[in-house]
Amino acid sequence: MRDAASAPVMPGAGSTGIAALFALPIVLNTLVNWPGEVPKYLSYSKGQQSGAAPTLAEALHYARQFWAPQSSVARYVPPLLVLGALAACAAAPRSARRPLLALTGACVLAEALFVVYALVGIDDLGQDYVGLFSWSVPLGLLLVIAAALAARAAQLPAGRLLLGAVALGATVVALSEGAFTLRSEGLSELPATVQQVERATDRDPVVLDVGSGTGPFYTGTGLLLQLERAGTPVCVLNEELRIQVTSQRTCTTGEAADGRRVELREPGTSTAPTLTTAQSDVTVLP
Repeated sequence: MRDAASAPVMPGAGSTGIAALFALPIVLNTLVNWPGEVPKYLSYSKGQQSGAAPTLAEALHYARQFWAPQSSVARYVPPLLVLGALAACAAAPRSARRPLLALTGACVLAEALFVVYALVGIDDLGQDYVGLFSWSVPLGLLLVIAAALAARAAQLPAGRLLLGAVALGATVVALSEGAFTLRSEGLSELPATVQQVERATDRDPVVLDVGSGTGPFYTGTGLLLQLERAGTPVCVLNEELRIQVTSQRTCTTGEAADGRRVELREPGTSTAPTLTTAQSDVTVLP
């Protein structure tokens, strides 16, 4: 009698189960709140391009900015990293080559799909936050190179000692204050900005009007949360930000009429600001 433990497992059963698990909330929401969010997704996908579609060169430029800071040599960083990863795979011990090659291929495929996404799925290539997740691609290639070097170094007599010293040094650097941060310097001004807004509005309910551009976009969300933490009634006037801030924080007609309007605009706009942060001019309207 054949042992049940030795029965073959259907290829892809694990990945299919994981995909089904992630799809379950979407399916349940669609069934319970029919038709759910699906019509909104379809509407957005059909009408997201407000202007001319980006060219391939623009999409490549957008994708490349997450590999290296913009400079005259930035265009060479992606191919050099890919070639470096392939060379590292070739130099790695035989047992490590296959998984390292698989990760390299996954990174190349992910970057190609991201370029396609920039071509057809991003309505404004000026919004760099959309592609922040693609930092994982150059990071993955760097991990391939590091893993290949570590596997080769582990075969040397003093290799493990060297790897331990490198790991200890990297830990010390990572734990040091301010070593790595994604926090914008402008966000450090938010507590003082909240105090000035509260004084300018006399602690009346605040109606945030967030203008276009990355500065107001980042500052607006931070200012909203800081005002909430300070106990100031606040809502966002811009309906297009409902998905980001949730419907509970989007102004109703009554809230928009009763509150004191606070506009956030890119620095240097025509309206004289009440106060200025590193990222946005803030104007409190009467």
